[in-house]
Amino acid sequence: MSRVLPPVSPAFQRPVAAPMTRARFCGGPPTGVTRSCRCRKTMSAPFFSFRLFATMALFSVLTVGLTLPPAFGESKAQPREQAAPSATYLEALQVADSFLWAWVARDAESGLRLISDRLRAQAVDERWHRQFILGLSNPHHQAFEIGRGRLMSTNRYEFPVTLFEFYTGERTGERYQSSLEVVKEGQVWRVDRLPITSDSR
Repeated sequence: MSRVLPPVSPAFQRPVAAPMTRARFCGGPPTGVTRSCRCRKTMSAPFFSFRLFATMALFSVLTVGLTLPPAFGESKAQPREQAAPSATYLEALQVADSFLWAWVARDAESGLRLISDRLRAQAVDERWHRQFILGLSNPHHQAFEIGRGRLMSTNRYEFPVTLFEFYTGERTGERYQSSLEVVKEGQVWRVDRLPITSDSR
């Protein structure tokens, strides 16, 4: 014969707790009895290593760019030192300068004394050479430029020359580029070839 136990009153029953669950959620509130943990975005190890490498590489490039000269890879050309001018070159240059100054000042007497015998003999008389130095009143001789001379032989130098003539009242002048040669006659230097002007083109 089986024994039947009487039912237990609800007041004496022990409540059974709902099972605890661990849930991760992003967004709305959890349901039930849960222990929540917010989602966190985490980077994988390879991706973090790549970002670290890229940052270090960029920093290295910027550092090198600040320390290198502007023209990296190009060697700055060093100016070559020119040899000291010889005494003969300076004597020839002085004669060339003096003749050109006489041309600007229209000083025929000073200019004629600097002409070589060979050049003087090319004209019937000295009137042509005198007129070359005097020029015209308009356009008149205004200025000159002389470059570095070139040794052509042991007793001859050639100088690049630019002569400027100017019409009074005009906004611009005229330019004539040619050369002037100086030769040594005995112990002195003389002009042996005249530059080009408006009268001798």
